Amino acid sequence: MFEIDKKNFKKGRKPGILLIIIGAIFLLIFGGIEYYYVSKKNSMDRETTATSFDENGYYDDENTYVYKPTFYYTVKGQEYSCTSGSSSSLPPSEGTTIYYKSSDPSNCITSYETSFNWIIFIFAGIGALILGIGIFMLIKNKKAYKKAKLLTTNGKLIKGLPYHLEGTNTYINGQQVQKLVVDYETPNGLTVHLVGNSRYDMKTSDDDGLVDLLIDPNDLSNYYIDFDIKYTEGAPVEFYNKANTVASTPTEVTLQQVQQANNYVEQNQIPQPVPQQPVQNNFEQPVPQPNVNNQMPQQAPEANNDLNSFLQTAPVENNNVNNN
Repeated sequence: MFEIDKKNFKKGRKPGILLIIIGAIFLLIFGGIEYYYVSKKNSMDRETTATSFDENGYYDDENTYVYKPTFYYTVKGQEYSCTSGSSSSLPPSEGTTIYYKSSDPSNCITSYETSFNWIIFIFAGIGALILGIGIFMLIKNKKAYKKAKLLTTNGKLIKGLPYHLEGTNTYINGQQVQKLVVDYETPNGLTVHLVGNSRYDMKTSDDDGLVDLLIDPNDLSNYYIDFDIKYTEGAPVEFYNKANTVASTPTEVTLQQVQQANNYVEQNQIPQPVPQQPVQNNFEQPVPQPNVNNQMPQQAPEANNDLNSFLQTAPVENNNVNNN
């Protein structure tokens, strides 16, 4: 019965896919480095303490002085050297532990390298987090589309609602992604605050300046907001008139109409209510009532309908009425 635009949902997949790619790259690089150092250390069956070291310091591309030290150690009277596989701004120190294989003492790894495993682990964890956020966004976007698709068969369409925008924490090409927000008043007078999906298509307005609402009448939390939701003939559609409400202007009553109304009252012997006098007491003085010229007398409630009908149908005489 209803047709929704898939463009925003397709655009909504792109941020999730991008985050998945970035997260996977982080995870592969830093996770791979972490796996290399941990697995290599676990493969060593002997350890000893370095007897000396060379700092091998140099300036990197960012003009930071870093170290890639070489440590020396002795196994069964023979000296071996083990150079760090990574550089660091932390200077090496004596007492560094060397891990090596008993079958091949030259196969080694130093505690200077493995001491930075926690930093690598953090970066790998960041990559996993970004990857998880991307997957979550894809799942959320897919669920939102299925929810809107289901409303096309069992929902009710309300067209022409006023709306305002609400910013999100997401930016695309420097522009903030917005959400459509509607305060919808139901037929029974209940006002609900509805926040739509993020507009990844960056669309924030339409030609008529209004939006459409597709909602489940039995569950007001199940809804979908878009600029133009198409519908077929016979579908349950409601046009939201409150967006185009025009305030009515009071009708002018001329002096001639007042006199004609007085004549009508006298001719038809319509009873007039007795005005109530203000109650006096010893502490208050009577309040004088102003005399307003040409004020139409107050009529009995039961005569109002006849008098109103007369005012609408009575002909206006051409002669001028003297107000003196």
